[in-house]
Amino acid sequence: MKVRTFLATLLAAYALCAVPHAIAADSPAPAPQISIDDLRARLNLTPEQLTAIAPYAEERKAKMEQIRSKLASATSRRDKLALAKEAKAIQDDFSSKVQPVLTPAQQAEWQKIREEMREQMKERLRNR
Repeated sequence: MKVRTFLATLLAAYALCAVPHAIAADSPAPAPQISIDDLRARLNLTPEQLTAIAPYAEERKAKMEQIRSKLASATSRRDKLALAKEAKAIQDDFSSKVQPVLTPAQQAEWQKIREEMREQMKERLRNR
């Protein structure tokens, strides 16, 4: 049960993060990611929306880079789980800031993007 909870937390934390590296240094597959350019294209963001979302994306990126560097030196499952929870909180914060900027149609697409990222992470975890 603890392993399942741990994996579920890792999935939630990293599935939506725009981090270009794998969860662990020895992982062959990169973690799912989406760039601000991908968001602009997929969500058809207006220049105003892009201006509103870009600082949130940069903030998330910086925080996730800190998590990634901490994760590289984390040795225990407890430490890794704590970092996964922290990463999930960062992503949840990002999502809560992005949602209000989007139109209802964009919000629906945003949910699709999030689900795709979750599925990519599930697949990645299955192939580990």
